[in-house]
Amino acid sequence: MIKNSRLTDYLILLLVLFLGMWPIVIGAATMKWDAVDIYLPWKYFVGECIRNHHLPLWNPFLNSGFPQMGDVNTWYPISWVISLFRRYDVYALHFEYLFHLYLAGIGMYKVAQHYSMSMSTGIFAASAYMLCGFFISNAQHLGWIISAAWFPFIYYYFVQLRANPRLVVALKLGICSFMMLSGGYPGIFISAFYIFLVFAVFLLVQSLVKRNFLDLRRWLLYLSLSALVFLLLSAVIIVSSLDLANHVTRGGGLAFDHSAWGILTGSLPPKALLTFVFPYAASISNVEYWGTDFSIINCYMGFIPLVVMLFAVFQKEIPWKARLFMAVGILFLLIAMAQVFPVRKWIYLYLPFMNLFRFSALFRIFAIFFFLLTASYGLKKLAQTMGKRRNLVVYLVIVLGILGAAELYLFVTMQRWEFKQLLLQGFASFDKMAGIKEKMFLQGIFHMGIVAILIACLKFRPKFLIICMVSLGCADMILATRLNLYATVVSGYPVKKVNDVIEMLPQGYPAPSLQSPMIKTTDTALMGRLPYVWKNLAIYQKLPSCDGNSPYGLYTMSEAMKSGEYQSALPYPLVFMTSRLSKKFVIDTGSIDRKSYQKVGVTLFNPNQFAAKVHTDSVQYLVFQQNAYPYWTAWVNGIEQPIIITNGTYMSIKLDPGDSLVSFEFKPTKVIYAFYVSLFSFVGIIILLIISGFRKIPDSNHL
Repeated sequence: MIKNSRLTDYLILLLVLFLGMWPIVIGAATMKWDAVDIYLPWKYFVGECIRNHHLPLWNPFLNSGFPQMGDVNTWYPISWVISLFRRYDVYALHFEYLFHLYLAGIGMYKVAQHYSMSMSTGIFAASAYMLCGFFISNAQHLGWIISAAWFPFIYYYFVQLRANPRLVVALKLGICSFMMLSGGYPGIFISAFYIFLVFAVFLLVQSLVKRNFLDLRRWLLYLSLSALVFLLLSAVIIVSSLDLANHVTRGGGLAFDHSAWGILTGSLPPKALLTFVFPYAASISNVEYWGTDFSIINCYMGFIPLVVMLFAVFQKEIPWKARLFMAVGILFLLIAMAQVFPVRKWIYLYLPFMNLFRFSALFRIFAIFFFLLTASYGLKKLAQTMGKRRNLVVYLVIVLGILGAAELYLFVTMQRWEFKQLLLQGFASFDKMAGIKEKMFLQGIFHMGIVAILIACLKFRPKFLIICMVSLGCADMILATRLNLYATVVSGYPVKKVNDVIEMLPQGYPAPSLQSPMIKTTDTALMGRLPYVWKNLAIYQKLPSCDGNSPYGLYTMSEAMKSGEYQSALPYPLVFMTSRLSKKFVIDTGSIDRKSYQKVGVTLFNPNQFAAKVHTDSVQYLVFQQNAYPYWTAWVNGIEQPIIITNGTYMSIKLDPGDSLVSFEFKPTKVIYAFYVSLFSFVGIIILLIISGFRKIPDSNHL
């Protein structure tokens, strides 16, 4: 059971989150960019499958059909649980985002507690991590957010398992690793894997040197159990993802260059280091100034943690772990700046799988994590050592002087008239018109105020220094979040306007029209049916579509588009008949039966199945405008028929004259078996963990 004091701290973190994210909490603003363009429709699709008792294996509403099973986020349990209770709408999206921010805070709090830090230090680190620049600037990348939220838990259970190997801890480590993989971004998962691999090697060598073989044996066996749990839970992801990798254009490694799909895309620019102090500057989209998209540059971890970290790391009494954490954080910062430093290239060349993802800026989350651990050690030492508090006064005066000099420079070089907007027309007007320097200057004033308060506290109320630091730290994170919220997290569009329309969307899976051509279900054609949302619209309407916004592309579709054969069939409906195919199985458009809809009656339609009654007067080919992919089977009157890959990517079958019952079914048997392995393993482990909460499970010391 959670102790009352810890429960109070969790409530404080929840309050900090709510205050920072208040417009999202009350539904006054809607998340933007990829959050609603990709994550919302894809999770909506998965949720509708669950609610209609279908596995999300094939998505017919995206790019003429896509194997949804191959996207790792398809199998994330949190999204599934949400969908069991409600339609996955904008409120659900916002809940999932806020939930993972809070989860990140709880995880960081637990890590601080592992290192025997006070409750105040736990709040100090947790609030800073929960609302750090990564979670604010990359809010649109929900997979990144989920990965970063689970990372502290994996770290916590990993070190817990080494300190005291136990069955329950091993199970939790395995399940948290699975949660990061299934809900998160593969690049962060791969990076985290190498972090813990290095950590494990370090601990292994340490144990061998100390010749502590008995504890080492238990640790390795429980660690192996965690790996087994992870593999069982991830069975469906491993099987389906490996299958998809052979069919998508992104299946191979990326080049180490500046191209759109090169590794150097999304590198952290050196100017982004300014956001460690002035995150408000990251609210301005200025590629010329930043050198990259402003949504991936925010590195803020709180002004007070930064000040404490830089003070503590040079103190003699600081533990060696704190300096190690600082060094590790700097290393990840160097990796993030891939265009400037060669570290990213080294790991690209020598570590497997590190050539599979772009956006090196994602590595800054690890830098923030380890920097905050260093800052937490610093705060812990300040709480224990009165003498260092006096040294801190001198240090804070120096910090105040540096800030003052920076403010003077900004004052001389900025457009001072912008501040008239702040005084005469209010903050909203200033926020829209102010430039980077103006915003840095304003935030600098806040920071100078923080330093001044800390100096006054040290002089007049030194016993309240830690409480003052934690309180100001939380207030600073709330303020920084609110200043950047409308820049990179939300727009001002009310959630209710979108959700009211989502509530009216089709239930179940209506039979698709066989008169409407595929070009009538594109995003352009459907624009306006759902307010605010403008990508992947066919998914909401449950209309098979020939386009959509997706990070994946099937080889067959890509090649068919290059040849023009893909586009040549789009003026026709999802299913139609033609009399002739060329020797290369290309449709002779002159032989297309334009009254096919009169001869085809749909009897069954869902994401994984299509069935219809068909009448033909002569030998014809029934064309099904879905991408050909392994595991599709076609049946005519109960007899399996060979599928003809038509126009390079579509499917068709040959029909004899007369009445036929035709069906297409997508049934990846090995993926389905793997799903049940994952499902039963997940349920079993959850039950075991619940039981462990009521009675102690033996640790199996005989392992």
